[in-house]
Amino acid sequence: MGHFLSPCLMEPISPLLLIRKDDGFFPVEMSGHSFPAGIDRCVDSRVEADTLMKGFKLIYMAKASVPAVDAKPKKTKDIFQKRQAQIIQKATKLFMKKGYAQTTMREISKATGIDLRNLYYFIKSKDEILYLVCQMIHTPMMEIIRRQTILDIDDPVLQLQTIFEELIEFGYDCNQELLLMYRESKSLSKKLRKVIFHQESLLVSRVEDVLKKGKERGVFQFEDASFTANFLVYGLSLHPLRSWNMKDYTKEELKHLLVKNLMSTVLA
Repeated sequence: MGHFLSPCLMEPISPLLLIRKDDGFFPVEMSGHSFPAGIDRCVDSRVEADTLMKGFKLIYMAKASVPAVDAKPKKTKDIFQKRQAQIIQKATKLFMKKGYAQTTMREISKATGIDLRNLYYFIKSKDEILYLVCQMIHTPMMEIIRRQTILDIDDPVLQLQTIFEELIEFGYDCNQELLLMYRESKSLSKKLRKVIFHQESLLVSRVEDVLKKGKERGVFQFEDASFTANFLVYGLSLHPLRSWNMKDYTKEELKHLLVKNLMSTVLA
């Protein structure tokens, strides 16, 4: 998203927010940020391993490297970003309908109306598209568990309940993307898969920390903290995985029942 360069230690960058709303993705360019040296930018030659998210509920932020001189005109960059967002949206629908492995770049080209040769200017590969979809899910999730208002909650019961409520609220509006991530993330290249698994592990570790704190204070009981944290995080995906059989429940009913049942698993 934006104008990508090959990996290097330090360049001015222009982060791009990819905001998901209803049935579309809307790119919003930001400026005034820099990317410190030493962070791995080689996961993919055009996709950052490290992501940030502030102030948006449903977004993916990609850092787009912009040269300090001879930058593309703003109009050209806007077109690039809009095209890339369009490709991600159309490709996601194809992946859900046909499966990741069965979908070809030629079919993505046809769905977007972009010539195949031009398509590779905006998107390097199917792998990159799937990775961006996964990041669109993981980035807001990581922001939730790192949110200071949640970190400041001293009561482990309230803290865990708040984490569950926030994650369920987020996940409810992106069922298709969550389902795609669970179903197809195994198809990513080894390097990109490693990034996704690391982010998933961070989420589980945060829940595990809260569980351990609660057990020390006598409000939680469980046999194994790591297993329980993995079990609870997986339980948060109940609606995306089973939405076809849960159509009679409202969003608030599902949220209430899911939080109640997850919390009852660990409450002393």
